[in-house]
Amino acid sequence: MRRHHRTVPLFLGVFVGLSATVVLASVRLVPTIPFDFIVADAVLKAGRYTFEIPSNRTDMILIQSSDRRVTQRAQQESLRAGGRAPQHKMVFTRYGDQRFLSQIWIAGDRFVRQIKRCAMEEKLIASGQEGTPVAIVMK
Repeated sequence: MRRHHRTVPLFLGVFVGLSATVVLASVRLVPTIPFDFIVADAVLKAGRYTFEIPSNRTDMILIQSSDRRVTQRAQQESLRAGGRAPQHKMVFTRYGDQRFLSQIWIAGDRFVRQIKRCAMEEKLIASGQEGTPVAIVMK
């Protein structure tokens, strides 16, 4: 009686799986926002937040309050800036007493993260209201 051995390339599969894993770093900004603001149609109260921005320029940013009770995701698009950002900066667009997160700049990066406008902001724009930029610069 002859035995037939089939060798399953298990180690090869594990090796390929591990080689495809890429560890991506992210940038964390922890500013104190001195006013209520809106992102993705959610109103976030003034306070300290962690903004986690993936370095691979994916389309999502994670925003979490310091007490971890509030977590919000925001869609973003990375756009090439004219040069490197000299410092971390967050730009909000103000319409009356409402402020919408618009951009996040990372010190030394050549890209600005443009936050997707939410329905609330689109409605204000459609009604003819003009926004005023408000920047928070971080040290």
